[in-house]
Amino acid sequence: MPSWDELDQGSDIRGLGDTERRRMRERAVDQPYGTVTQPLNLTNPAREAIRKAVVCCSMTIAESREMLTSYPQLFGPDADKGVDFVELLTSHWPMFSRPVDLADLLVRLA
Repeated sequence: MPSWDELDQGSDIRGLGDTERRRMRERAVDQPYGTVTQPLNLTNPAREAIRKAVVCCSMTIAESREMLTSYPQLFGPDADKGVDFVELLTSHWPMFSRPVDLADLLVRLA
């Protein structure tokens, strides 16, 4: 896991105190390399019927929408169609900075 200085890209570690940072270090595991090297191919049209949500934690809804529309090569030209956007402004790791709020939000979305 990178140092906290490397991870601090604006709001990425907002809300993470010593306890949360220690807990993150204790639980951190390497990201599987295949997630970076293997393309994701979504081919089942049934996926379109599934409700989608973007939980905006380190960016506002407006910033998240802008990112999706600015990079169609990464997200697809219609990436924000049929997507609910909700804000839980905290950090990149809401499961550590605001776990109860995140759980409540996920229950409401479900």
